[in-house]
Formats: sequence, C-alpha cells, structure tokens
Amino acid sequence: MPNPDPAPIAGPMLHHHGTTPIGSNVIGGSHIPAAALSYPMHNTPMFSPSNAPGAHVSSTPTMSHGGYSWKATTNHSSRMLCHRGVVAGTDTGSDVYVGRSMYKGDVLPAKVIPNKNAAYICYDGAEIPVTNFEMLVRSECTWVQSRNGTVPAGAFPIGQTTSGEILYAARVHVRGGISIGKVHPSHGCCYVPYNGREESHKVYEVLVLDT
Repeated sequence: MPNPDPAPIAGPMLHHHGTTPIGSNVIGGSHIPAAALSYPMHNTPMFSPSNAPGAHVSSTPTMSHGGYSWKATTNHSSRMLCHRGVVAGTDTGSDVYVGRSMYKGDVLPAKVIPNKNAAYICYDGAEIPVTNFEMLVRSECTWVQSRNGTVPAGAFPIGQTTSGEILYAARVHVRGGISIGKVHPSHGCCYVPYNGREESHKVYEVLVLDT
C-alpha cells in the first residue's frame, strides 16, 4: 500500500508550489539531459518583424539541449541574467556572454558585455551595437509538492515506459533521508528505491524547470 503523507522535507529543500529556484539543486551543474527536453537549440525564435539594428527580441523562451534557453533582455538589464548566463571569455577585464539578436532579417550571434551595458553583432564588415537581444542562460529548478500521480506544469520528464507513458523525476522523505524516484501517473503515486525494494508514496515533490 502507498505510504501515508510523509513528514515535510526539512530545511530550504522544500518549496510548496513555489517557483523560487534552488541554486544548490541545479541538476548536474545546470546540464539537463537532452533526451528529456522538447526543443532543439536551433529553434526558430519569434522575433519582432522590425529589421532595425537591435530590433526588440520578443521570443518566448524555449527549452533546448543541455537545459539551456534564450531570455530576452536589453543592454541595461542584462546584468540580471549574469548568474545564469554562459561566459565565452573576457574583454578588457569584463566577462563576455553569449547572446543573439536580429538584424536585417538575420538572427546573429551577439557579444554581450553586461558590465559595460553593451552588446554587439557583426554584419557586412562592421561591428554594430544592439540594445535589445537574447542571452543564452542555464535553466534552474525547484521542487514542487504534489500527490496521487499528478505533476505540476513544467514537470521534468525523466523516462518512459514500454507502453509510452511518461515518467517524471520526484523525491520523497524516507526515514531520515531523501530518495529520488519516478512519478507514475497511471499508478497514482511516486516510486522510489529504498533498502533493496521499491516503495510507493502518495505525496512527493516533483522536479520543475524554471525556464
């Protein structure tokens, strides 16, 4: 029989229906297995139709290989994404981040330098400053309590049965420790390995990616 409601997982690990990322729980240093993600990195962004230099990027962030996504920002707000941004190197002592922007209908790589409130693309032999662009960022995650085989929006798909049913990553409190397992929706519970056997739990926390 599935276990009754367990004691809450103590400390900052538990976030009931929250969306605050848990920095220490970024999976594998933010590298999420590509097999579990829905969209390739070469997804077609939904940019503004304007072809002006640095035209506003109005794409909806989409998941991509390795748990990365594109976030719309500007040269005055890009610093807010530095903690998740991908650093390509340095230029005169400032970190340079990977970005992209639209120019004359092309989607082009951008050199983003948040410390200087600047970003640049190159086109037709010239370096061109842009003010609106996207930065490549790592996804973060949080744990959201759920029960009875249900999962919240954004739940991380971690596997699949032979019948095609999707399984989701989850964790439960088991006799003083934490065990990671699978939410099996059609079974109405979460299964975790513990002490040589499979245990079922009605209440659990589901891994949710914040993109």
